[in-house]
Amino acid sequence: MNVLYNALDANESTRVKGCISAKEIWDKLKEIHEGSDDVREQKKSLLVAKYESFKMEPHENIDKMYCKFNDIVKDLEPLGKEYSLDKKNRKILNALSKEWDAKAIAIEEAKNLNSIPIESLINSLTYYELKLKAKVVDDEEARPRRSIALKTSQEDDETAPSI
Repeated sequence: MNVLYNALDANESTRVKGCISAKEIWDKLKEIHEGSDDVREQKKSLLVAKYESFKMEPHENIDKMYCKFNDIVKDLEPLGKEYSLDKKNRKILNALSKEWDAKAIAIEEAKNLNSIPIESLINSLTYYELKLKAKVVDDEEARPRRSIALKTSQEDDETAPSI
């Protein structure tokens, strides 16, 4: 009990002050930080709904999308909800926006989604994203530029009043 009391800050120490055993302190701290069974089930339901409706936002890059996805998955694990590698990989590919359809199909056909680590999938998508950005820059540089200079003629110069 002494070890637990010494590890707690003043606020938490006050919340468990009346406990008579280390087990009672531990259980109370667990309920304070994780919530009751009802709270955990509600959190789990909300996170599962978030996982199911997960989509890549417009103008969002792969890294930001993956960070959001990983946060949801990591928050679900302590609540007892885990997804297989295949399901996570498929969820990421299905969450991509329409402009990624060709790449997603190519990855699904070329790779075994049961065994490819998520980091490899994300690296592949990031590489593709960088190639897309480079192509946009190349296309903009290759586009002919128009000049807005005005044309003059000799006649205009001769008829202009001299100062």
